[in-house]
Amino acid sequence: MFTESDKINVVASAKINLFLEILDERDNGYHNLRSIVVPISLYDELEITKTSGVIDSFVAEGASVCCSMLLKSDSQDNLTTRAAVALKNATGYDGGAHITISKHIPIGGGLGGGSADAAAVLRGLNELWNINLSENELAEVGASVGCDIPALVYNRTVLMEGVGEIITPLNDVSLTESNLDNEFGVGSIESVWMVLINPGFCVSTQDIFSRCNSCLTSELISYKSMLCSLRGGRIEDIAESLFNGLESIVFRKYPQIELIADVLKTAGSMGTLLSGSGASVFGLALNEVHANQIAEKVQSELGASVWNKVVRILPDSVMVAQGPLTALV
Repeated sequence: MFTESDKINVVASAKINLFLEILDERDNGYHNLRSIVVPISLYDELEITKTSGVIDSFVAEGASVCCSMLLKSDSQDNLTTRAAVALKNATGYDGGAHITISKHIPIGGGLGGGSADAAAVLRGLNELWNINLSENELAEVGASVGCDIPALVYNRTVLMEGVGEIITPLNDVSLTESNLDNEFGVGSIESVWMVLINPGFCVSTQDIFSRCNSCLTSELISYKSMLCSLRGGRIEDIAESLFNGLESIVFRKYPQIELIADVLKTAGSMGTLLSGSGASVFGLALNEVHANQIAEKVQSELGASVWNKVVRILPDSVMVAQGPLTALV
């Protein structure tokens, strides 16, 4: 007999990449990268219920997403189900879970929606099943399912390296690695607001990476520049340090995404960047008021049907496994 204590509500925050460079290609075809990943105040909501043994997940009716590619209600092969199964296999837990997802993060948008859901399931089940794995152990389980999951398990600003399996929370970046004068701190990163725009179609990460035939790094901007910018918390410095090595590839294949970035610039964004492999683009703003002004100009230019959201970077202080959803607003 299951009770209310056998149910948990978890939020899965979307992410953006403030910095992303492709270092080289491995023999197996995967690419080594280095990226600074931050959670933002756009999130899916998950309700996880303990069951006797079966693990399944489905998307709730009326999900608010701009792509039509939703998880099938009877699917046993989506990231959330696979993450739960991987955790069960890794720990020997003999029960199961029923997972309901209320989608708000665009799918195939470079915002980590599916991976965020999987990471949230790992965090939620860790508590619901009373497994008590560490973040590092949960990240290892997540790495067996998807490359973006380990970074999102930590649910805060991180440096992601390798193929996504090497994760360092930015507060733990060493002096020698970051070349900073003082211990790294995120400063006033929680005050960073932005406008997110999604063109309404999905971009294949696999396709974009298959088009990488060389390393895609910046000669002028290094990830250390972004670390220093985040430490200082000045939006102007953060905007100048934005870099995504995949952006030019995506823009060549999808000129409409480049058009969106241009509209964000002319609307007054401090800096614009493609998130991940796309299709979403974000534009940094001075504050919330400025972000809303940019969003209004973008909507006027692109039309009311274009999906856009005003969001902010989430400070580490609100990054919890579960709790009041108002903490993310």
